Amino acid sequence: MTEETSSQPFKALAALQQLDTELLQLTHRRSNLPEVAELQELQRRSAEIEGSASDLRAANGELMARQEDVATAIARQVQRLHELERKMQASTGAASRDLAAMDAELHRLAEHQRNLEDEELLLLEEVEPVEAELTKAEMQLRELQIAIDEVKVRGRKAVAELDALRSTREGERGGLVAKVPDSLLATYDQVRAKVGAIAVARLQGHRCDGCSLELPAVEVDRISKLSIEELSTCDHCGRILLRPDQLR
Repeated sequence: MTEETSSQPFKALAALQQLDTELLQLTHRRSNLPEVAELQELQRRSAEIEGSASDLRAANGELMARQEDVATAIARQVQRLHELERKMQASTGAASRDLAAMDAELHRLAEHQRNLEDEELLLLEEVEPVEAELTKAEMQLRELQIAIDEVKVRGRKAVAELDALRSTREGERGGLVAKVPDSLLATYDQVRAKVGAIAVARLQGHRCDGCSLELPAVEVDRISKLSIEELSTCDHCGRILLRPDQLR
């Protein structure tokens, strides 16, 4: 067996580790899409404004109800005034005392009508700023909903792209796994279970690029005497340590 043939399983293992790292990164990206945080912030703002809008709608509804009550009262006053005026016109021959009483009642009704009309004007002054704030809030809600819909579309697109890429990479992984001997693959899986996602490192000089620590010179010398088929691990982190000759 040539040196190149002997190194094939280790090169496949290194490629498998790189691919598994990319798959983990894809999973992380999918779980931490910027669109998710953006959507949450937009929804938070929308809920906050909706709360204010709800209060404004309630206040506006109360003012409108009061306006309706005042308008109804004014209409009744107008009707009474007209009835009293017609009664006075029809009572030209009545006693002066009765006419004076009707005139006093007419003035009282007219005064009450003016008071109601003043109240109606005050209510209009109260309604205007409330309606203006409500209009502003509802416009903001519409704008936020448009933004929310856009973010959702972008989020779904990003998820679809990541899922498609992951599916492609998982297909490639099957091909790489087939190139790694079962015993080496089992060791790889065992080491990953112990040390985490990165189970394979490279020996660069005297240093493991997995934990960035230098191995003792005696250990480096021992490893250098191993045959290309023999596996070595880092004394510090326990990762599979691939040597330069295994990656040529």
